[in-house]
Amino acid sequence: METFLTSFDTLDETLAPLLAKSLPDTLVNLTPLQKAKANVMLSYIINDLVWMFLKVQGHDAANHPVMAQLKRVQGYFEKIKEAELGKAKPTQRLDRAAANRFISSAVKSAKTAEQIEADRSHGKHSRFSSLARPDAPQATTSEDVAVVEQLSQPPSKKKRPAMDPFEGYESKAAEAKPADPMPKKKKSKKLKMKATE
Repeated sequence: METFLTSFDTLDETLAPLLAKSLPDTLVNLTPLQKAKANVMLSYIINDLVWMFLKVQGHDAANHPVMAQLKRVQGYFEKIKEAELGKAKPTQRLDRAAANRFISSAVKSAKTAEQIEADRSHGKHSRFSSLARPDAPQATTSEDVAVVEQLSQPPSKKKRPAMDPFEGYESKAAEAKPADPMPKKKKSKKLKMKATE
């Protein structure tokens, strides 16, 4: 018991700087890793003190829920060690090549509002203005404009005349003899003999 009291006094002296200020004031100037260490250590100390109290009172501390909490906090110590050693790898990575392709594609295909307005004011159709070749001859007369418009239209398909797909079936059905769904079987000679006996 004497050892326990001396250890408790040592713990009091060790925690005195932490307990002098409130927890947020103590943690304000620490790095995120140091804050994590401090929070995990405080949690471990509290749970360990509860475990010691249970032991002193004569309770079975090994089967108490505080043991699960102590194991959980010990797991956090392992995670902090991994973070200190740099073993923790980021879970998401940026694919720079793909991002560059997206950006360059968006920049190439984007039209500013000024370009669209300029196309409208010149009478050009905005859909085909980006497809025009710089060396292509420009339409100057109304005949040329009609030819260009005709060539820019997709070729039209000839439409079939409308017809009824069931036309003529009724007359054919009336003319045809209905087939007997169950044709009669001829009786064999043996069956005829048995029937007459």
